[in-house]
Amino acid sequence: MNDKIKAWCEHTDSQKGWEIDGVIYLAHKLMFHWALLIDPDPFGYSDRYCFASLELIEKAIEEFKRDGVLRYWHKYHTKNHIVRGNLVFNQADFPYKPEDALYSVDFEIDKSLN
Repeated sequence: MNDKIKAWCEHTDSQKGWEIDGVIYLAHKLMFHWALLIDPDPFGYSDRYCFASLELIEKAIEEFKRDGVLRYWHKYHTKNHIVRGNLVFNQADFPYKPEDALYSVDFEIDKSLN
């Protein structure tokens, strides 16, 4: 871990970090799941995704480095999108019906996790 990532981990109490193409990504433990904070600054971050575990974040980061697509999240906090199965919904559109999905993703999330 380089000094820049280490400093951000200490500042945000995050457990792990990566720098990819000049952008910082931090894995941050929440009460019941994990957040991936993207591009943190002293006032917050530019994006946040929620994951079930640190292992899923690590897998997502490795694949993201390879193909530029972030997978395995169950909530895109910044946009308030949530994954059910392989369909993405606006979280406020409960109950979730397949015909109301915003789009689909190429991964599936266990519905019991979120």
